[in-house]
Formats: sequence, C-alpha cells, structure tokens
Amino acid sequence: MNARRLTNKCAVIAALSISMCIGCARSDLVDVSGNVTWKGAPVPDGEIIFFPSDKAKPPAAGRITDGAYKFKSKAGTMKVTIEAARSTGKRDPEYGFLISELYIPPRYNKDSTLSADVTLDGENRFDFALTDKP
Repeated sequence: MNARRLTNKCAVIAALSISMCIGCARSDLVDVSGNVTWKGAPVPDGEIIFFPSDKAKPPAAGRITDGAYKFKSKAGTMKVTIEAARSTGKRDPEYGFLISELYIPPRYNKDSTLSADVTLDGENRFDFALTDKP
C-alpha cells in the first residue's frame, strides 16, 4: 500500500471518528419550562413530573417556585403530574412540627390527565392553569 492511499484512509477514519464523537456528545435532553397556577395564582412551591409514555425512558422532574419551573427532559409524549403542599397552621401534638397538606387535587397528580409533547427542536413551554372545578 502506498503512503498516499494510507494517508487518505487515515483521514477518512479520523473524520468518521470525529463525527461519531460529535454525534455522541449531542444530548437528547431538552429544556422544558412554563408556569403553574392554582385558582389563578402562581403555585408558590411544588413539584412537576413528566412521565414518558415510553416506559423505557426515565421520568424528569423539577421544582415549581413562584409559579415557574424549568428542567431537562427527554423528548416524547409525557403524562404530567403536579403536587404542592401548604401548611395547615396546626402542629403535630407529639413532635410539634407544622403539619402540611397536599392541596392540588388528585386529577392533577395521582389521577392526572395532563400531558405535554416534548420535542427535540421546539420551544417546549407548557403552562398549566389548575382549578378546583372538575
């Protein structure tokens, strides 16, 4: 094999290796964000979880702070659950800590029908206006 042919083969192999590394470095996670309100007011503190319809993919979650959330998720159709707790103002009689209650109804978490279609190249902004009316 002559030196020129060997150099060309090495260049092709190097180019393929670099392109494969670049392809591997691309993340399949994208930013998702939005706002969550309860009865028209921002949810002060809570959690939002995206569960992929493809059970082989892991769920993704983020904190809701002052009604806003932002985190990374894989692309796909997601079932969305939202939870938030607030103080009841009562103390535990035995230990004295403040007791909290979940106030977002089960139709937005345990029995959620909320969804989001996360795309690799979309804006991926999802706002959820939650109400106490079914």
